[in-house]
Amino acid sequence: MKVLYFTNKHKKILIDAAIIAEEVVSNYFRFSSKEWKKMPYDIKTTEELNKEEMIPEEVFAQVLFYTISWEKKRRGSDCYQFYRICLNDHLILNEMKKQMILLLPFLVYILTHELVHIVRFSKFYHLPHITKNKELEEKKVCKITFDILSSLKLNGIKEIIKLFTPKDFLIKENYLKVNNLNNWQKYEIESGYLGQRRFNHADL
Repeated sequence: MKVLYFTNKHKKILIDAAIIAEEVVSNYFRFSSKEWKKMPYDIKTTEELNKEEMIPEEVFAQVLFYTISWEKKRRGSDCYQFYRICLNDHLILNEMKKQMILLLPFLVYILTHELVHIVRFSKFYHLPHITKNKELEEKKVCKITFDILSSLKLNGIKEIIKLFTPKDFLIKENYLKVNNLNNWQKYEIESGYLGQRRFNHADL
């Protein structure tokens, strides 16, 4: 089977989805734009991933949680952690075709879900390296995602919510695959954005 990757057209849709997801999550949690600087995150499509960041075939994406010890920080103002959401282009595009759904609302759903995770991790509601009660945490995140998106006026979003909430989109969490990459410690959270609009696509 030929592996599918996001085209430039898909990446432009991804940017729109990311903007929408960050806005609705900000509104729900009553965040200002400054709050996201305390929770830095980025997004990578499949082609942009390195070997250590490759995604399991069965999940839409994985969130990587990177931390660095305080003594390794270059400046006191540096954030000591950040999140990376790595998208599984192939599975997302196949699911879109299979379910005959629009890509924009599908990505909005995925990214909103992941941003809720990031907010909760950053605010210590649920630390990503703790495996206890992860199913309960996933249910809470699904419920919050539903609450956020159920009133969103976006073509196709109601179909997405109906398809993937709640049981079909219980993302398979695998909190404690810990790797050391240089001075960074990486926690892998299997699941399915790019904060502050940091897309690295020169041709967009």
